[in-house]
Amino acid sequence: MVSSSGDTKKLRVDVVAQSASPGLATIIRACLEVGAEVRVFIPDRSQGADNEHEVGFPPLANSQEITLSSKPDFGVGKPDLFLATWSHSLRYPADWLLQIASAARQSRSWLLYANQFGSHLDLLIQQAKELLKYRGTLRAFQNCLCMLLPLRLDLFSPLFRKNALSVGPNIHYLFEPEAGQNLYQPFDVESPRPLKLFGSGAKNSSNWRSELVEHLESAIRKTSYTVLDELPSADQIADVVWTLGQRRPSLPDYVKLLTNSNFTLCIPGTSWTHRPFEALARGSIPILDSLLCQMHDFPWRDGENCILISDQLSRRDWESGVFRALGMPKDKILAMRRNISKELPSYVNLPSFCARLFNKLIPSAS
Repeated sequence: MVSSSGDTKKLRVDVVAQSASPGLATIIRACLEVGAEVRVFIPDRSQGADNEHEVGFPPLANSQEITLSSKPDFGVGKPDLFLATWSHSLRYPADWLLQIASAARQSRSWLLYANQFGSHLDLLIQQAKELLKYRGTLRAFQNCLCMLLPLRLDLFSPLFRKNALSVGPNIHYLFEPEAGQNLYQPFDVESPRPLKLFGSGAKNSSNWRSELVEHLESAIRKTSYTVLDELPSADQIADVVWTLGQRRPSLPDYVKLLTNSNFTLCIPGTSWTHRPFEALARGSIPILDSLLCQMHDFPWRDGENCILISDQLSRRDWESGVFRALGMPKDKILAMRRNISKELPSYVNLPSFCARLFNKLIPSAS
C-alpha cells in the first residue's frame, strides 16, 4: 500500500479469534504473504463448547511472523483490516464484545463466520437468539466471510455481504517451512505414477462419511485391484493405497503418496477438506463433489482437471467416480495432469493463492 506521501506503508491487520481454526490459519497466512503486519488476539478461555480445531493452535503460537495477545487491545490506531471470528459454539467475554464492535466500525471489517451449527433449523434458531443478544456487535461489520458455503436462507444475510472462504492447504504447510517446502517441491508432470488411487483421512467424522468409506472400500476390495493400507515399500506393487480410518501417514509420507498417485479421493469431513488443494499441488487428480468444490478458488472442469461427483450424498455417484478413475486410460490421465500443471501458477502456488484470497478482503491492496 502506498501512502499519500508516496512511501510504501505496511498494511496492519488485527485478528480477533475465539480459537485457532484451519480457516483462520489460511486467512492469516494470506495476510502475511502479501507483507501485512498481523496481530492475533485470542481470549485466555473462550466460553462454550470446546473447539475441535484447538490442535491447530500450536503452529500459530510458534510462528515468529505474528504477534499474539490474550488482552483486548485490538483496533487501537485503526488497522487497515479488522477480522473477528464468530462461532455459535463459543462466546467472547463481555468486554471483548464491546471492543470488537468499536474496532469493526473504525476499520474495513470482516466477520469470519463459522456457519455450521446442527441442522439448518438449529442454525436459524441460534442466529435468531444471537441477533437479539448481539445485534449491535454483528451490525458493526461490513462484510462476512463464511467458513462454509453461504446459505440462501440465513438470518445474518441482511446484515452484511457474504463470501465463502477459499480453502488452501493444511495449517502445517502454511506455518511449518519444511512441510510447506515439501508440498511445493517440483514434480515430474510426464512420468507415469505407480499408484492409481490414494484415499486418506478420518473415517468416523460423521455417520454419512463412515458409511460411504465402508461402501467404497468394500467395492474396491471385491475387484482385482491391489489395495494396501500404508505407503508401499520399494519392492511392493499396488493399485490403491487406502488409509481412511487407519493411522494417518506422516506429513512426508502423505506428500509422497499424493505425488505417486494418479488420483486422490477427497471426501469432505465435517465440512470441507484441504485434500483437493494438496492433491493439485502434487499433480494428483482430485475426486471431489460438485458442491464443496465451490470452497476452492480453482477452475474445476470434470474430466479435464478433476472428477466431479454430482451428488455429494450419493454412494452410487462416489463409487462411479472412483471406478471411472481406476479405469482411466494412461493418455487421458496425462492430459488431465498437464491441465492441472498449467493452472498451478495462478491458483495453487502459495503466493498466488494468498494474493487472490487477500484481494477478497481488501480488493487490489496486494
